[in-house]
Amino acid sequence: MSYELVAYEILKSSIKEAIASSIKEHKKTYKKDLDKLWEATDILPQERKIQARLLLKTIELLDKQDDKSEAARVLNTLAFYIYDKIVESYGGIYSFVLSADNSGMKRFLGLSLNLTKDNMPGDIELVDMYPSLLNFFLNHVYVGGDCRKGYLPVNPFDIEGYKVEIDIKDLKLKEAALFNNNVDSAEAKKEQTVSPAKHRSTLYGASSSKASVPKTPAKDTTPSAEPVPMSNGLG
Repeated sequence: MSYELVAYEILKSSIKEAIASSIKEHKKTYKKDLDKLWEATDILPQERKIQARLLLKTIELLDKQDDKSEAARVLNTLAFYIYDKIVESYGGIYSFVLSADNSGMKRFLGLSLNLTKDNMPGDIELVDMYPSLLNFFLNHVYVGGDCRKGYLPVNPFDIEGYKVEIDIKDLKLKEAALFNNNVDSAEAKKEQTVSPAKHRSTLYGASSSKASVPKTPAKDTTPSAEPVPMSNGLG
């Protein structure tokens, strides 16, 4: 499994369309206006409103960034992070009665990211993607991107009902878990290549050490009982 990042400008437009389409699902009379999406997100349920506004705020910040390659990585990661959260929210007991495909936001984000069975971020991609989003959050929330130095005067992610700190901690945990998974995967691959050779070595070594050696009869060192001449007394 692998994933190809969607170019920043293309993904930005697709995400705005995805948000507008999601709003339209909740209010059929909504007239799409991509320049006034922030206000229109009030139509969405609370959780989807927060997710939509987080995407819009991130786009606003990334538009000011010169490195559009990194901007693409950050936006791809955030969109997938939200997509994955929606999928997880339909797990557990809800999976018996509801499908994640019921979520318009999930469907539209999947289309924006071009997600398919063969184009889906896996551990190898996410271990690089999550740190980009994490650093993006850190650099916009804390002085010098370091929480030990305190907060910046303005938190751009001050969205009603949203705490960026929760996502920061979650991303850090995901990053560590993915790193450990990749270490385990590398170790497993190593074992697969070493084990057959080790098995053959053990097999041949065991057969040679157990090869039968012809036994030679032990030499009898006991003195032979030869007859002793007896005197007839006639000497």
